[in-house]
Amino acid sequence: MSKRPCDPDQEMRGIITRDREQKQAQDASAADRRGQERERQRIPQAINALRRSGPLADRTADAVWLDLLARLLSALADASKGDLLKRLPDRGDARRFTRRCAELLAADRRRDALALLEDIGPGELDAALASERNAEFPDDLCRLLDLPSPQAPPQHSGSLSLVASGTGDEPTANESSADRRS
Repeated sequence: MSKRPCDPDQEMRGIITRDREQKQAQDASAADRRGQERERQRIPQAINALRRSGPLADRTADAVWLDLLARLLSALADASKGDLLKRLPDRGDARRFTRRCAELLAADRRRDALALLEDIGPGELDAALASERNAEFPDDLCRLLDLPSPQAPPQHSGSLSLVASGTGDEPTANESSADRRS
């Protein structure tokens, strides 16, 4: 059996082609890993954004909070954890409002959720919602997901600045819900 003579140029092109294919496969694998890592981080980032949405005494504007809640719901749904809110412990009226807002957002009824929140006046419910939004809700989610507790909310004076996604598209709110309701 005789071996055919090999065309050296064709052999070199074959080596180059295999190298390019290997590099493309490595790049695709690395991109998949980066995408999976970003997905894993979406829920903790959304929870931390809720926690950092403002101090308890100066509650975040309702519209901004609903946007943050919608981001969280989207991240939970993408991770097949959409039923997690049903497993949250009952914390009274404030938790019922949070659940109702989540239901309205899921039904694409954001305006109804916003109107519901805007009807709340200064009082015990207003204070309970502030605690729910910035502490109890994020902490309970972390416990259910076995995540570290989010960072404590920053102490603000004057206007309120929110970090919603850490991507530079941070919404800001210059007034609290209580200020608008006065």
